[in-house]
Amino acid sequence: MNPKLSMADHVAKIEELAKQLSDLGQKQDETVIITKVLTSLPAKYRHVISAWDLLPTNEQTMVNLLPRLLKEEELNKGTTDLKLSDDEDSAALYSKSNKKTQGNHKKSTSSQADKQKFKGTCHYCKNPGHMKRDCYKFKANQKGGNANSVTVDNSASVLTVTSEWPTINNKDVWLPDSGASDHMTSREEWFTKLESVGDRERPVTLGNNKVIFAIGKGEIQFEARVADKITKYTMADVLYVPDISRNLFSLGAAAAKGAEYSGKQDVLKIYSKGKLAIFGKKFKHGLYSLDIRAVKSAESNIAQSKAVPLQVWHERLGHANYKSILELAKGEAVVGLKCSDLKTSGQHDNKFCEACIFGKQHKIPYKESENRAGAPAELIHFNVVGPMSTASLGGSTVMAVFVDDHSGFTFAYPMKDRSFIVDAIQDVLATASAAGHKVRRFRSDNAKEFKSTSLKKILQHLIVHEFSTPRNPQQNGRAKRVNRTIGEMARTMLVSANMPLYMWAEASRTAALIRNRIPLARLRGRTPYEVWTGRKSDMSMLRIFGSKAYNLIDTDRSKFSKKSLATILVDYEPGQKAYRL
Repeated sequence: MNPKLSMADHVAKIEELAKQLSDLGQKQDETVIITKVLTSLPAKYRHVISAWDLLPTNEQTMVNLLPRLLKEEELNKGTTDLKLSDDEDSAALYSKSNKKTQGNHKKSTSSQADKQKFKGTCHYCKNPGHMKRDCYKFKANQKGGNANSVTVDNSASVLTVTSEWPTINNKDVWLPDSGASDHMTSREEWFTKLESVGDRERPVTLGNNKVIFAIGKGEIQFEARVADKITKYTMADVLYVPDISRNLFSLGAAAAKGAEYSGKQDVLKIYSKGKLAIFGKKFKHGLYSLDIRAVKSAESNIAQSKAVPLQVWHERLGHANYKSILELAKGEAVVGLKCSDLKTSGQHDNKFCEACIFGKQHKIPYKESENRAGAPAELIHFNVVGPMSTASLGGSTVMAVFVDDHSGFTFAYPMKDRSFIVDAIQDVLATASAAGHKVRRFRSDNAKEFKSTSLKKILQHLIVHEFSTPRNPQQNGRAKRVNRTIGEMARTMLVSANMPLYMWAEASRTAALIRNRIPLARLRGRTPYEVWTGRKSDMSMLRIFGSKAYNLIDTDRSKFSKKSLATILVDYEPGQKAYRL
């Protein structure tokens, strides 16, 4: 054939020959046509053939084969060299007929084929000899939206992964995928190295049109078991896709690095440098699983800190300002915050986060006073927000927010109603005393609950209660500004985690905890936590609000029941290195 013939034209040619033979009474079933197409492919398509052998029989159709070949042709940049002559085409398609039949039709083949062959030009591909309904380019494009695959598209590359997997409960399983161009996982804790993919996440469009994102790329160490022998390997260039539901091992990526693989019956074998490296077997729904497992470092078994992309820290820190996070990573205000984006920090000045837009958009605030208290607890502002439109999980409808004027240290107290402000103030006084501070002044607006007899009794001993001028809430602006900051951060985390509004109390407490660990410009790189407590904050314990967590069941568990309970992270236990799940 002409070496410039495209894959679509090559397949169409074989299909046309099969049609001619069928018209002559020599029907060619789809299996024969597929076999001819595969055997005509050059060596560079060998991994496509190996992957094809792994498919269930009912999926080995021309409709599924052609898109794979067209995709591989695109990856090979049009260099495909299909060495197949016209005589070879005819000979292969005649393979089922006997010599007598061949002889009877030898002279009449040409005339009858010409009689049956369409004389016009295809309206789709503009090539002569077939109609649009028989055009393989048209058929391939019609099937292009098949939900069996998804694409990740950016200016640099096109990635593909399987989108519609059967439900498989084991989250540790690695599935080999001949259609995936990169290894992919959502298991952040498996990475020994993890870097950002750039200043823009790489969108992954699933077959149902849902878009997820690859936000990191790195290495994962894993163990492979072959004949009871365990060998350690490093899987490089693994994409970190938080929302992907399966761990995908790209056979194409492995082949690009020199690996070879083959599949027979229910067994898949992957070879490295001629030696069997990875073994896999069919286990559910016609899928294969690899006998490998990711190896966690000793640090990954606890709340360790490793270099992760800025976007991950942005979500862990309640969607805090990108610049503040980078300053934290570069400075010494906290420990345990390692960001992989430091070298490209200038690219994040205009970074976009849709959850932040939904949760933080606001009017320009009033100018803040430059006069500050000279020491922690010398002046504490407070205000009560509410009632909220939705009661919290614990029944709270309002929230009291306290902010230290000197350090900016913040307390958030969800309450069932405003009368509980007395309990909140007593807790603030106790917390300040434990940190070695004595509260000198409180400042609030003129709300009637702030003038109650019980509150006056608490504050009458060496504590001054200052009130803002009526109808001038800006005089207590610091508390209100912090109210807005806490509310925006909590709202943004709820939106990002897709959690119900009744979790606002947990989100608000988490927001206050995070705010205390982010440096303020006026503190010259220090955090409110450090100024208030005298200690640096350890950031390694922080996790993304709403992320999945597994709680070990220590008691009341039968021998063969589950050892862990799947939960979600909603808060941090005050004064302890523990999570609320």
